Amino acid sequence: MRHFLIALSLFAPVAALADTVADVAALVVALEAEDCLFTADNGAGIAEAAGLDQDRLLVAINELVLQNLVSVTANGEMKLESEACN
Repeated sequence: MRHFLIALSLFAPVAALADTVADVAALVVALEAEDCLFTADNGAGIAEAAGLDQDRLLVAINELVLQNLVSVTANGEMKLESEACN
């Protein structure tokens, strides 16, 4: 049983990574549908369209930031930097 738990713990990060990749992809699609901007007015709608709760949304946004795929505009909006958005 102990070996099973150890093996399971080794695969947990892989599953979490797969979820994050899927969440980021869903967020990108939702952002592109909103002219590539995440604002105070459309943020909840984007999260809903992507199927993300607040925690998963923050993880996905963080991943986009780490990959330099978003920028912040002068008025505080988050802009997706993708081929579809340029």
